[in-house]
Amino acid sequence: MNYIEELLDAIFPFVEEQLLKNGEFYPVAAAMKPGDDIELFGSWGGDDKPSSEDLIENLKAGFKEAAKKGEYKAVAVIYDVTVSDPGTNEKANAIAALVENNTDAEAFTLYYIYTLTDDKTLEYGDSWRSDKEKEIFIG
Repeated sequence: MNYIEELLDAIFPFVEEQLLKNGEFYPVAAAMKPGDDIELFGSWGGDDKPSSEDLIENLKAGFKEAAKKGEYKAVAVIYDVTVSDPGTNEKANAIAALVENNTDAEAFTLYYIYTLTDDKTLEYGDSWRSDKEKEIFIG
């Protein structure tokens, strides 16, 4: 699980900076090479206001190709979502981190509820994990 922390530690400062500056962020990603070096990624949809879904799919498609070649051993795709807070059942903003690696049988998404306060700070609430089928390291 250490690779997850390393990936998130590498990308979260940028995500938090964007949230504080813009109140939102476009999907971004981090990938760990076999030698443990980490690379950060963004995607461009060809226009000024791309959909997050398109950018997420672009990032996943690039990682699928790289995974086939053995270029990465773990990836994390980070995006901004609205979720139902499991503690209150109310809508909440969250940072979602789709995490997948080349050894585990399943992938998972980590959710981190956040609030952007009036004084421009981030406050984190509940977080949780949701298991899912692999999409990137599938062959």
